[in-house]
Amino acid sequence: MLISVEGTPRSQNSFLYDSLYELEQGMPGIGSTYHARFNCAEPFPHIVFEGLFDPLILKVASKNFPNLDKSNHGAKRYSGLTMSKLESNYPPYLYPLSIRYLCQFFSSPGFLQFLQLLTGFNELLIPDPSLLGGGLTQLNRNGFIKLHNELNLHPKNHLDRRVNVILYLNEFWGDNWGGYVELWDEKMNKKIKRSYKPLINRLLILPNNDYTFYGTPDPLKCPANIFSKSLTLFFYSNGRPKVELKKNREVNQITYKERPGEIFKDRIKF
Repeated sequence: MLISVEGTPRSQNSFLYDSLYELEQGMPGIGSTYHARFNCAEPFPHIVFEGLFDPLILKVASKNFPNLDKSNHGAKRYSGLTMSKLESNYPPYLYPLSIRYLCQFFSSPGFLQFLQLLTGFNELLIPDPSLLGGGLTQLNRNGFIKLHNELNLHPKNHLDRRVNVILYLNEFWGDNWGGYVELWDEKMNKKIKRSYKPLINRLLILPNNDYTFYGTPDPLKCPANIFSKSLTLFFYSNGRPKVELKKNREVNQITYKERPGEIFKDRIKF
């Protein structure tokens, strides 16, 4: 569900990031306003906010996004049947300052209250400032991420992973480049699947459980000198409703799903 948000604060002062503090104050109200729309979305509860952030802030973040192929801090490279991507493999305090301010916003009390009101979860949502398993994601030409659900537990503290948040930072994305993020239900019902272009200032929020599958399954066709940029964050709780997990699910595994007509190894255990 794509929502264009009106009236987002814009930078008026000499310090560009003041608008993030102003935006934080309004986030709980946005969560309340769009709670019903979030929960009634197909193929499962989700929302995509467009234009939420000051465009100047995201323009700077996009410009400063490091090319992980050349990063001095190192990057984790995935290459196989289910994904081809790069992830930052270093702590967020080494991110460019413009992206650090965004990370701080996503851990702020206002944003956390927004997530609580948007989802309606009874359990208190907890951020992960270390961004373990998340952070900066880069998809090069021919890169992809097949449909999957995420790990159901934090790898270190074993809290329950409940919400995925992805901010896209591509200032321009050609219509024929692919790279759309797709959302499918567990039964792979094509009639209710959703797809969104990974444009800058689009914020995707979705729950993480055994029935929510998403990814960028088609290889990118962008020029070789361009790559897709995004920032991924996960939010956790201490406990979760049992209905969110299948009884036979192994602890902390990622399950990949084939779309109609696809064939690949659909389960990888970490």
